[in-house]
Amino acid sequence: MNSVPKGTTLSFTIFNRSVMLDRAENLLHDHYGGKDYWNTRRSMVFAKHLRVAGDEFRNKYLQSTDEADRTHYNEDWTQMKIKTGTALGGPYLGVHLRRKDFIWGHREDVPSLHGAAKKIHSLLKTHKLEKVFIATDAVEDEIELLKKLVPEMVRFEPTWEELELYKDGGMAVIDQWICAHAR
Repeated sequence: MNSVPKGTTLSFTIFNRSVMLDRAENLLHDHYGGKDYWNTRRSMVFAKHLRVAGDEFRNKYLQSTDEADRTHYNEDWTQMKIKTGTALGGPYLGVHLRRKDFIWGHREDVPSLHGAAKKIHSLLKTHKLEKVFIATDAVEDEIELLKKLVPEMVRFEPTWEELELYKDGGMAVIDQWICAHAR
């Protein structure tokens, strides 16, 4: 990229409806938590094809739909006028279980798999739920252990074609979308 001399005013015409700002959160640091911050955050939405993939998974494996769960979504973020507390959420618990390199920097904050399983069972009982969706970057051995410790566990496990299409970043978005619709 060419650098622009300080004090220069940039003028251009935008023909597209989308603009990508890499590291846009840096623009907001002086106004963290303010009106502009939240308006900017709310305008950042996940790609529709990833939301659709998550919704199809919710419907098929978690008996969860926006209608039943009262988690309606408007494609135009400026029209999203949801009253706090009106969403029910899907009939499942959503868990983001961080593993891999996160453990090394946060050893005291990350539970063992047995500890996580114990907490998951406690939350399932408390919320009277029978299924838990787990979003995790755990290695295969840990996932197999989790399946034994938490038989109620459901995961989005992509086919090779889906993995090729969505890539790791898209998979993370789908996991987040499914978790965000849990009770």
